[in-house]
Amino acid sequence: MGDDSLALMAEGLGFEPTEAIIGRLRHIHLQARAEAHRLAAHFMNDDVQSAFDQEEALLAKRRRNGEPLSFLPPPAVAALTDFAPPLSTATIEVRSRANEACEFKTYHARRFSEAIPDILDRARTRGHWKHGLAQYERVLRTFACITGDKPLGDYNHEDVADYAEARLKMPRDYRPSKDFERPYQEVARTFPITKVSARSLNTVRRDLAYMSTAYEMLASKEWKPKVPKTKVLDFSDVSLEKKKKHSQKNKRPPWKPEHMKCLFSAPLWTGGGGQLHRLDANVGADVYHDAAYWLPLLLYYTHATLNEIAGLLVDGVIYDDFVPHVVIQDNDIRAEDGVDGGEKNKYRGRAIPLHKEILRLGFIEYVRAIRAEGHVTLFPELYLNEARIGGHQFSNIAWSHMRAWIALHMPIPVNKFTKKLADMHSIRSLGSSFYAKPDVPDFIRADIMDHVRTGTNGLHYSQREDTHGLDQVLSEYRAFMEQHTGLATDHLQPHPVKLLPINHRSRTGKPRLKRS
Repeated sequence: MGDDSLALMAEGLGFEPTEAIIGRLRHIHLQARAEAHRLAAHFMNDDVQSAFDQEEALLAKRRRNGEPLSFLPPPAVAALTDFAPPLSTATIEVRSRANEACEFKTYHARRFSEAIPDILDRARTRGHWKHGLAQYERVLRTFACITGDKPLGDYNHEDVADYAEARLKMPRDYRPSKDFERPYQEVARTFPITKVSARSLNTVRRDLAYMSTAYEMLASKEWKPKVPKTKVLDFSDVSLEKKKKHSQKNKRPPWKPEHMKCLFSAPLWTGGGGQLHRLDANVGADVYHDAAYWLPLLLYYTHATLNEIAGLLVDGVIYDDFVPHVVIQDNDIRAEDGVDGGEKNKYRGRAIPLHKEILRLGFIEYVRAIRAEGHVTLFPELYLNEARIGGHQFSNIAWSHMRAWIALHMPIPVNKFTKKLADMHSIRSLGSSFYAKPDVPDFIRADIMDHVRTGTNGLHYSQREDTHGLDQVLSEYRAFMEQHTGLATDHLQPHPVKLLPINHRSRTGKPRLKRS
């Protein structure tokens, strides 16, 4: 089964089709095939052939509770399953010693992985983790994997050190979730140890902070220490190198203006085929409108982030005002766990004026067409399942092929130290570079790029929206953006709005150059 089929299967199950998810599905698919072959090899066994229901007898030989496959006759298997020997004196003595060595007030035999749902619920109830619980859960399960998922009562300070050391040794591109069912020591032996692949210290600090919160959630009950006012597991006490500022050695490289002109010269914008043929220069001369068409243009001309644009609502596009603009704010389409989401921080809520090129190419007509279809989201094809993955969905079904189109024509920028390739966020980096000029006021650049203002004037005295109104400010900012942002689409012609069936939208397919 190919990766495309597995990606569609993941979407159908409501999962984001990342490499890790696709790899896990491939693993499950191969496991299922292997087990089917193993079972088929025993179809002619006497106990199966003599059974009234041969299929049922064969299925009885399947794995039981994660144990190795057993091919004993069903009665024997049942007998083994029902047999539960009494606790021996040695077992009782071992448990007694465990209780004595326990550093907590009460010894809890429940394993850490079994406590994860409680940790998440307590953290959310107390306002620590309001949404995006999937990331926190991955950190907790990684801790369980590294430490051997012991009973809660068996944990001590050494587990904190072991966890921090293991996280530092994990390669930056390794995803622990694919190996949660394997012994960690076995997995760790496969890790390469190089400076280029090393895990970011900032990532390790973040995960230690998450684990510190997890400890607090258990400290009033399961991990209540025997000695009052002490911490048995102090994740904040881990010593790491001093936090380093970002440097050219670890930054993701930006695109150059010529890369964007190359991208917007692809058949998707100039004329190509339909579903899976949007980047095929040999098929058709049609231009369709959807996230594949508009999202890269909006990234380039607004300098917003991928998820901000992918998560826009139809009502978030204001086109009847003096200055047409989009509104970036928390909304329910990007909600997680019942809490509206979208703004990464308090500076991210803002209005962004629409560049004249966006308007010239017919963006407002597209918005009206989507509204007429009755959609709430601006790009509804990115939210067809309950996973609500928006920008990540776009990355999987469209962007990877767009970057491949650029690679067919010119080298992709790459950081020679980290080997990071330019990606969609690099479009924003290019946008910021347009304003890296001595005559550009820092507070205007900060407002447009949604960065923190600096300086006394920018932080406290420049309140132009309050004194002159939003229309005036948006008008000035639009003129500023159009003055400094280089045109990458002046060769494109506007086309009447043309929509594919919603499940075909934005599925570009692989790029293909015109046959000579």
